[in-house]
Amino acid sequence: MRQGEVLETVPGVIVTQHSARGKPISNFCADSNLDHGTDFASFVAGMPVNMPTHAHGQGYSDLNFLIPELVTGVQFSKGPYYADQGDFATAGSSNINYANALEKSIAHVEAGGEGYARAIFAASPQFGAGHLIAALEAAHNDGPWTHPDDYQKINGLLRYSQGNAVSGFSLTAMGYHGQWNATDQVASGDQLGFDQPLRSSRSVRRWPHVPVQRIG
Repeated sequence: MRQGEVLETVPGVIVTQHSARGKPISNFCADSNLDHGTDFASFVAGMPVNMPTHAHGQGYSDLNFLIPELVTGVQFSKGPYYADQGDFATAGSSNINYANALEKSIAHVEAGGEGYARAIFAASPQFGAGHLIAALEAAHNDGPWTHPDDYQKINGLLRYSQGNAVSGFSLTAMGYHGQWNATDQVASGDQLGFDQPLRSSRSVRRWPHVPVQRIG
């Protein structure tokens, strides 16, 4: 699944894509066209995803770093009624929760057509008084395009937690790197064609300062 499709667990939210795999999804919520996350506040493990400044649009939201296997739930709000969700929650908001511990380790490799391949490895050993989750994901996808996307993705997460849902805390660090050929929206006489074959894109997100999220 595309990482952003996790948002479709929110009633009324529709997820689609109009360009290359590395570009963020396009969202619709009720009667609102959210473009790439504008007016819809997104959080992962308590970390805000929307970018306050971005050339493509204020509130640009790239969820390609999300690891679906670690998601435990999605809390959401609808409408412009929740000031605590910040400036981008005009149409709604979502807070995607990550696990604090895994029941068992994850080792999964998959492949498909159009150059698709993905590998995910995750483990959750006991560490001191808490649990440590370490996850690494790598993926590649060409897509159906005449000029292949050649989307290359590397994604990692470290998460340490102590306590329980009533009283505890977690520390989360994440890093993501993706690069691809941008097919863009204009085709050359072919709906799967391309406009500028040398156009490429890159997206990088790293968090050197580990955020602290209180549990309970």
